[in-house]
Amino acid sequence: MGVYNNDKMVASFTFGFWTYLFTRRNYRIGGKTLLQIFPNKAHGLKQTDIYKQLTAIREFRNRIAHHEPICFNATRAIDTKYAKEHYELIRTYIEYMGFDSDSVLRMVEKRVSGFSWLVSFLLSV
Repeated sequence: MGVYNNDKMVASFTFGFWTYLFTRRNYRIGGKTLLQIFPNKAHGLKQTDIYKQLTAIREFRNRIAHHEPICFNATRAIDTKYAKEHYELIRTYIEYMGFDSDSVLRMVEKRVSGFSWLVSFLLSV
């Protein structure tokens, strides 16, 4: 049995859990305390905006995790608009948390095999 610590506990929660914190009901309970997660958020960004955007990121992540196409349009032609928009949204939220998105994504790229091709593809098209 492993040793309990706050970092392990936080890491064990799913992205859905973190997104759920920003539902209207939970936001009323946590209020401005929850916003401390995003010290560099855009001025005027509201709870509903955060919830919708985190939900979009979670759904994008799930599509990747379930091997669903992310770089094709309805006619099956290559179209990276959807993937690029979500990639930029991820970068934005990393920045909202007070981190340099380039540094964070470089760390992820080194640790997750196969991720670097996606980043390179999205930036080149």
